[in-house]
Parts: sequence; C-alpha cells; structure tokens
Amino acid sequence: VVWKCQVGYYEHTADKCMKQISTVPYTSTTTSTTNTTLLSVVKSTMVASYNHTIDGSEVNILAIIVPILVVLSVTGGFLLYWRASHCARNQNNIDKTKHIAEELPAVKQDFDAEGDKEALLPNPSNMLPKDINFRFFFRIVEKLEADNAEKFLRVLDDPSGTFDADNTIGFERAKYHDREYYLTMTCLDWAHKNVKITCHKELVQKALSEIGRHNLLRQLEEAERLTQ
Repeated sequence: VVWKCQVGYYEHTADKCMKQISTVPYTSTTTSTTNTTLLSVVKSTMVASYNHTIDGSEVNILAIIVPILVVLSVTGGFLLYWRASHCARNQNNIDKTKHIAEELPAVKQDFDAEGDKEALLPNPSNMLPKDINFRFFFRIVEKLEADNAEKFLRVLDDPSGTFDADNTIGFERAKYHDREYYLTMTCLDWAHKNVKITCHKELVQKALSEIGRHNLLRQLEEAERLTQ
C-alpha cells in the first residue's frame, strides 16, 4: 500500500488525506520487495502527517508552528525579565524602608538620653518660614514585615488644610491645634488609596533636623499607635 495526499480527493475537507490503494498487489516473496514497500509506507505516512493540501498548495505545518513558537518564547522571556526587574525594585524599596525603621528606635534612644527635651530643642515652629509649604516624604513600616511596607507617613506644612498629590488625589489633612505638628498621620488613608511614594533616607534626616526630632518622634509614636 503506497499512498499520499492529492488535491481534489476530499472536497470541502482539503485538510485531510485519503489513502490511495496501489494497483500493484502487496507482495512478500522477497525481503527487498517487502523492505521497499514498508519504507514507502513510512515515508508517505510522514509526509501526510506534516503536509496538508490547502487550496491546491502543499503547506508544511512546521513552517507555521515554528515561527509562532519563536514569537511566544521571545515574548515570554521579555515578560519574565520585566517581572524579575519589577520585583527587584520592590525589594530594594522594602529594604530601604526597613533600614529607616530600624534606625528610628536608635534615634529615639539617643534623644531620650539627652534629658529635658523641651529645654534642649528650639521650638520647631520658629525654625521654618510660615509662607513656605515644605513637603518631606518618607516611608516607615510599623513592623519589619514586608506586608506592612505600604503604610505611609507624610511631613508637610499646608496652611490651606488640603493637599493634592500630583493633582490626582486630595485629602483633608489632620487638623492640629498646635502648629508644631507638621507630621500628618495618613498611613491608613494612603494605604487605602494605594498611593506609592518613593522615599529616601536623606529626606528623613532632613525632616529630623529641620522639623525637630522631638516633634517628629511624638508624631511617629502616635502614628504607630493608630496603625496597630
């Protein structure tokens, strides 16, 4: 039996092959004849498996599948690379946040050792011009677990009582009777709105020096109490 795909054997179903029975009877009188017949069957079967007739033209399926696989592989590799770099950036931000959080207790301990904090530190409200809106952003974690890394604290002086972050998100800042309280506790508010702000150690140090460590630590303690 020797068969191959031919055009016109299956109308409306050209993607299938029809076996053609040869007029030469199958013989097994000699080994050479048998081997030749078997090789012909295997060869024709392989051709029928990968080649199909479409509109009278023989098309190799591998020629279609291989480019698709290549495109999918390249796309998948790019997505994996993007995901890995994204995770690396997130981990870097978390590490920075942990480092800041680990430093705060040491700052508080050194500060408590100074004794009379009210007498040693100048009034923070006298250190900053009233006509300047200053904003210091930084992130701390209530605990050192990564799942708490999206809680935010904000240092700002906004006499208008409102703040619009990048002209997209506004919120009513906490009102304080004491104007020394420049640190607005908005951890829960920012976490709810999924706002992400890149924060740096330098900004924390600047806030500690310009606003006053005592006032900042008081606000940190209050923020930690609210987020527990």
